[in-house]
Amino acid sequence: MFKHVDYESMERPAPKSASPTVLYVDMRQSSLSPDEVLDAAYTEVGKDAVGFQVFSAQKTLALVFSDVAIAKPYLGRPLGDTGLSLYAARLRPLASSSLPSKVFPSTTPLVLKTL
Repeated sequence: MFKHVDYESMERPAPKSASPTVLYVDMRQSSLSPDEVLDAAYTEVGKDAVGFQVFSAQKTLALVFSDVAIAKPYLGRPLGDTGLSLYAARLRPLASSSLPSKVFPSTTPLVLKTL
């Protein structure tokens, strides 16, 4: 059975992000409220996270870290006994040949560099 290396990140509803310092929590299969998920996340990451954002339409919580080195240890970490875990968004776009041209017009992607 073939499984693409980015399969999980393609299936999860992370908003587009050019930042490797943002980790997400997929809340679609959870009955927890965003506040409850944020409480569970805070228990795991404490003050290492410097901010958060709730994406209601995607049922996703984003945690923002100040540095990749701080975020990396939390990648894949479960949030207590909630059944939820932290994951990173895909930073690489899908191959343009796999996208319908009428929906995604040909554009030059914006590349952000960290200093």
